[in-house]
Amino acid sequence: MSEQVCPRCAGQRVTEKVRYTVEIDADGQHVSKQENYLSPCDHCGGRGWVS
Repeated sequence: MSEQVCPRCAGQRVTEKVRYTVEIDADGQHVSKQENYLSPCDHCGGRGWVS
């Protein structure tokens, strides 16, 4: 098989992921937080290509 650009990350080697957490503020209230971050692509393992 030949190598092809990863269809999920388009060869960029990383994908944007979202992490959700719940924190407690100064008043003791639960506050939902969303964090967007880049991480190595799960599909190609961060290589940018697939076989």
